[in-house]
Amino acid sequence: QRVHAADQITQIARDDEVRAVFLEGFNRCRCSFADRTAERYAERFLHELDHKPFDRELLDNFADAVRGRGQTCDLGCGPGHVARYLKARGIDATLFQPEEMARYVRQAGFAVDRIVTRQPYEFEFQSTRIYISAMKKVVDSNSIGDPARYHDLDHLERGLAALPGIPKNLGRIALIVRRREGGWRDTPDRTVLAPDTGLPGDAWSRLKEPKPDAQITAMQIDVAELIANGQPLALFGDNLFLELDLSEENLPPGSQVRVGCATLEVTPKPHNGCQKFRARFGPDAVRFVSKPDLRHRNLRGIYMRVLEGGEAAPGDPVEVIARATRMPAVS
Repeated sequence: QRVHAADQITQIARDDEVRAVFLEGFNRCRCSFADRTAERYAERFLHELDHKPFDRELLDNFADAVRGRGQTCDLGCGPGHVARYLKARGIDATLFQPEEMARYVRQAGFAVDRIVTRQPYEFEFQSTRIYISAMKKVVDSNSIGDPARYHDLDHLERGLAALPGIPKNLGRIALIVRRREGGWRDTPDRTVLAPDTGLPGDAWSRLKEPKPDAQITAMQIDVAELIANGQPLALFGDNLFLELDLSEENLPPGSQVRVGCATLEVTPKPHNGCQKFRARFGPDAVRFVSKPDLRHRNLRGIYMRVLEGGEAAPGDPVEVIARATRMPAVS
């Protein structure tokens, strides 16, 4: 039933108008009911997590994913048990509540960071808008870009020329992106790269016949930010965003790079722009990364494979430890 419900919510989330109507109506009914029966409602659901291990596991995973990354808002009419559960796991929790339920929560002395009260209609309207805003920021394999953010080729070339110098030998990890089951992306604070799994939980490890030379994808962070123009970097679908020169001159295939505590090798497989890349960043972005006179810069990124496993996290150093000999061009 939960899987079916999640499926329905996913479909609703893909349509702004349907989502708004559904959620505003749902929240209007739910919050009005909760205000009229606040005490009885709260007593019934106060301890519901005690006998719901599946829900607790989901909340534990959620807490691990967002801890230290800002406020978490519990947009609900319940007695604050979800916010309280997250608060106990180190999450900065804000509870949005209709007035009557908020009064009960305060009287019960529940430990949350803050409670924001709203009248039922005002509450459901605001919570719906926040929910829609949050859903729009979710990135998955079906996400497309914002055409208003597409740069034309001339702008991209001028932007590339204006980029400040980037380290050639010692840089850092800027971001790690994992393509989870179902296509959605997350950005782990820490992971363990391994020769057999690559980035654990990423789509590569779920392939029937994963190719070692395409185990990890990496992009140069300043180039990615230029192309994305404010869009989430997770849109690219690459695993590592590095503050390091990824050009063929600096990292010929066979070069070895220490990423955090892991050792990776650059593979010869070319990383090219595809139809999804076009849909996310525009046709000129594809032309930009594919231009013959820029191809040696590896602007779309490179493929790597894990030689020696180890932990890696954003901010960790990235160091070239062995630079392969560049093969001469064939005329």
